Amino acid sequence: MLKTVRNAFKVEDIRKRLLYTLLMLVVVRFGSQLPTPGVDPTFIQNFFAQQTGDAFNFFEAFTGGSFTRMSVFALSITPYITSSIIMQLLTIAIPKLEEMQRDGETVDTWEKRIGLRTMTMHIEKDRYGESFAHEVNGVTFFAMGADYIPEDNILPRTSPERTRKLLEQAVAANHNCVRVWGGGHYPSDAFYDVCDELGLVIWQDFMFACSMYPAEGALLDNIHQEAVDNVKRLRNHACIALWCGNNECQDAWLGWGWKREIERQNKEYADKIWAQYRQQYHVTLPGVVREYAPGTFYWPSSPFAFEGEMSGTTDGDRHYWSVWHGKAPISDYDSEKSRFFSEYGFQSFPEFESVKRYAPYPEDWDIRSEVMMSHQRGGDHANGLIETYLLNEYKKPRDFRAFLYMNHVLQGDAIKTAIESHRRQMPYNMGTLFWQHNDCWPVASWASRDYYGRWKAQHYYVRKAYDDILISPVVEGDDLKVYAVSDRLENTSGRLQLQVCQFDGTVVHHWGKSVGISGNDSRVCFSAPLAKLLEGANRGTVYVRVDYTDKSGRVYHNNYCLGKQKDMDYPKVDLQTEVRSIEGGYEVTVSADKFARAVCLSVADNESVYSDNYFDVQPKSSVQVQVRTRLSAEAFNGSLRLTCLNNEF
Repeated sequence: MLKTVRNAFKVEDIRKRLLYTLLMLVVVRFGSQLPTPGVDPTFIQNFFAQQTGDAFNFFEAFTGGSFTRMSVFALSITPYITSSIIMQLLTIAIPKLEEMQRDGETVDTWEKRIGLRTMTMHIEKDRYGESFAHEVNGVTFFAMGADYIPEDNILPRTSPERTRKLLEQAVAANHNCVRVWGGGHYPSDAFYDVCDELGLVIWQDFMFACSMYPAEGALLDNIHQEAVDNVKRLRNHACIALWCGNNECQDAWLGWGWKREIERQNKEYADKIWAQYRQQYHVTLPGVVREYAPGTFYWPSSPFAFEGEMSGTTDGDRHYWSVWHGKAPISDYDSEKSRFFSEYGFQSFPEFESVKRYAPYPEDWDIRSEVMMSHQRGGDHANGLIETYLLNEYKKPRDFRAFLYMNHVLQGDAIKTAIESHRRQMPYNMGTLFWQHNDCWPVASWASRDYYGRWKAQHYYVRKAYDDILISPVVEGDDLKVYAVSDRLENTSGRLQLQVCQFDGTVVHHWGKSVGISGNDSRVCFSAPLAKLLEGANRGTVYVRVDYTDKSGRVYHNNYCLGKQKDMDYPKVDLQTEVRSIEGGYEVTVSADKFARAVCLSVADNESVYSDNYFDVQPKSSVQVQVRTRLSAEAFNGSLRLTCLNNEF
């Protein structure tokens, strides 16, 4: 998990690079002449001069102070994340402040966890425009993650434990990057501490979004000081990859009609607004980053390509909302391109067990009931979009509960389609951050896990789409192609198997071959005319199954349908379950006589955790799911419910 980011810190010579891991615990004891046997202070100074450009500036950056008189003090560095290379305590020596001595005794202690790494954005001209990719220690990697919003509408209800769980669930879904959205607030130190520990790279927006601010006088002074406070507070966190000036402000001014409307009313006033914008995001904020976090990358806005121009597909980052807000078909995800997708998304309601917590009465089980409308982030407009997309892509659900379930599958399929397309575009595209990871209240929204922490179908699908190897089939023109996308740094090899199957398990076409997969790359490893593979079968009566088994024996699997879900002739399925007790819960074996699409397990509590859900079951096969729960065997078996797309029309 997160292998590209973590392997970027791998070392061969411990004295040259010092760290395998992202994070260290640094304890500085001012005033004590602690022994450092075998350590040459000159070597240490030269080491930091090579790594950071200046040993003294290195120390000054972490302490926030300046000094002139120096001798040697002890700095203890303990790897915070265990690795096979560094297991022992390292002690090195660098300059100390003599002013902090008092009769040879320690008078103060400064403790901070830091990371020794270089991190920036790799921007390089190519024949299309300019690349835009995260780079750690000289290694570019594909960013896979989501946008983070405030964890609660009432911030005091949050806690470090809740924040940790939220971020651990991002890592559990194979995220390596999180974008802190500029329309919220600056998270607590606990948020960044956990990101440091988990190896999550942070795209940090300054807290400005979707507006033009009167950046002059006292307000500009306040903006400057707020930025100084937060940059100084966060600059020692190894997770911070970049500071971004704002969310969508430039594109809003240029492309949402704001500029045109203000110019129509008063051209001089429009020019003043733009001048204040430039001052805020191209002078004040980048100046703060340069002064207080030198070497940290600054990006003026998101999305952004060039100053004074709308964002695009060949440079910088992009927010893509034609699917959803623009009502474009989900299939458009397969053709849309960008150098870095930093925002896109699709809405769903929470699942039924979560909905019952705020709508417990059957008379409210309608998406337009008063209570349901009070828990819809986008109002009736969003309800209409969900209905339109659902009926365009799926058959009509039979009741309210089926509607919620199918909405989950719809959202999951949409974002899975987008992510696979984005990863196939590598290295042209080098990032995909969907909107959004979390919710701040119980609501229908774009989140992949609801306010209560329950995973939607999207979160399970994202976990597989963000795996270190993705095997992605897709129809391009008249051909079916299979892409192999690797997030590993090293090359690997294994066996790829492709089958075109009927829903009863009959194999229409089979192909298998040993293939090599290049590290940190995407390429086609299979291509054939679709008509040849179908051998006369109708697209709606078959599905494509691909399996890649690497040399270690790990299997990467994907299913692909050749049409919209409503055009697939799914048969009714007989699902059988077998339950056995395991430590901490139960293992459920789900068997199906025919291909079963998006099988969902649920039980009557809100705390149960599933090892997998919304999964496909192959014909005459089974899937094992571990459920961690406090329910008794009687309560578990009595409330266990299976839902399958085949049976919900």
